[in-house]
Amino acid sequence: MWFHRGKIINSLIDTQICAALLGYQPQVGYAGLVEDLAGVSLDKEHTRTDWTRRPLTTGQIDYAAKDVVYLNGMHDVLRERLNNLGRYEWALEDCSALCNVNLYKPDIDNAWQRIKSIPFLPGEQQARAMELAAWRESRAVKLDKPRKWITDDKVLLDIAQANPQNTDALASLESVSDGLARRQGSYLLEHLQKADASYAAAPAQYRQQFPDRDKDKAQSKALSKIVRAKAEELQIPAEVLGSKREISALIRGDRSGKLASGWRYKVVGEELLAAL
Repeated sequence: MWFHRGKIINSLIDTQICAALLGYQPQVGYAGLVEDLAGVSLDKEHTRTDWTRRPLTTGQIDYAAKDVVYLNGMHDVLRERLNNLGRYEWALEDCSALCNVNLYKPDIDNAWQRIKSIPFLPGEQQARAMELAAWRESRAVKLDKPRKWITDDKVLLDIAQANPQNTDALASLESVSDGLARRQGSYLLEHLQKADASYAAAPAQYRQQFPDRDKDKAQSKALSKIVRAKAEELQIPAEVLGSKREISALIRGDRSGKLASGWRYKVVGEELLAAL
């Protein structure tokens, strides 16, 4: 919706989020949830159907209708159960976070921040990885496709590290597909050259960070133990309360994540920060 209209949904209830706060697995399927909450077994015949083909068959239309017809009733059941546990406000908070425009609005210049390992690269590799991340973000926006459909993080990092000087060298990299090298090779080389020039002009802007891996590992283990214990007390999956990625962010000093605000901070985040 953002790319087509420049708008996002302002009010949203995600049944999967609600279910997770009741102890269901985080990625519980819609059909499984319908069967458990409504006692209805959905036909899975059209799960892998091609919805771009027209006209749709009667069976496809019926399947699509059933994919939403139980939502209101499921929400009523989930809301009642969550209210009984005092967690419905938690669900509303998590659902509201999905409506944050910054999740969808492209940020070309800061696209590199999605790749957490970049700050730990040598300066010249950082510059190249940042430039390649910006290239991928721009292309994903232009084509209206997920970033990983353009290319995944590992490929970008491999190219940034190898710094190929021609298309043959680019194509020789194991992680680079023939199609990517053939169709985008010249553009990638241009961006690499631009990044090298940027680094040469201001190398101090690209400071390499050196993590204390032993300390980070020990802290991660200690904080994960706290999260697991609290999640067991709440009878919800530990990753719903605090994922490994969110715990790592907290250790790095990032206070913008879920564990440092909202209901998670009150439930476990404050204790985690005290432990740090």
